[in-house]
Amino acid sequence: MLRFYSLAFLLVSAFGLLLPSQSFAQLSIPGKLLTYRTLDLDSGQELERSRRWQLSDSHGARELTAIDYAVGTEVLAECTFASGFARPATMFRSIMRSKTGELERSDFDTFDPGYYPFLAKPLAPGAQPGACVSKSSLDLPTLMRGGQIETWIWSDAGSVGAILRPEENEKLTVPAGSFDALRVRIDLDLSKVFPHVPDLFLKLVKPHFTIWITRSEPYYVLKMAGFGAPNDKLH
Repeated sequence: MLRFYSLAFLLVSAFGLLLPSQSFAQLSIPGKLLTYRTLDLDSGQELERSRRWQLSDSHGARELTAIDYAVGTEVLAECTFASGFARPATMFRSIMRSKTGELERSDFDTFDPGYYPFLAKPLAPGAQPGACVSKSSLDLPTLMRGGQIETWIWSDAGSVGAILRPEENEKLTVPAGSFDALRVRIDLDLSKVFPHVPDLFLKLVKPHFTIWITRSEPYYVLKMAGFGAPNDKLH
């Protein structure tokens, strides 16, 4: 699999400016270990390589991500879905170690909106925590039929809307093989993060990125690119 533009760590570090240290959960499928590479589009240099897989046991459903960066840094992250992957995640934890094995950072979060008193209330129905977005809760069959879908992502920084719009069908070749893919544009709605900014300005600066997913279940994420307009330099 090939993934463009390092988003820090599905939707997620696509929200990197708002939601730091994201794991971008659900770039995995049951029974498979998927490997994604993040490349610099100018030099072709590999910036990071991540491996993602799922587990289900007495502790609930979990998504694990192991990331190796070119500088030698390693990250291991876990998203727990106590009610299954079809429901929003309930917990996130991660550790970051340097090339020499030194612990550089650790994170732990229990996803309960009650712990986030500064969020715009109420949260939109079905809103998901930004660190662990579950594609299982998205109506992807509607997207495949040409319909638009929306979801809301939240953290202590506020709520971010994601509007997914299908564009074109493509035959896409990545290291894992060739696939019939749907190109999807994702626009971000920042109105709840910046409630006092004029609507016109938010429409003009609305960030977006693009993903390619397989047209058949279980809907692999094949590639991701963004942000910016088509002629902008993608990094």
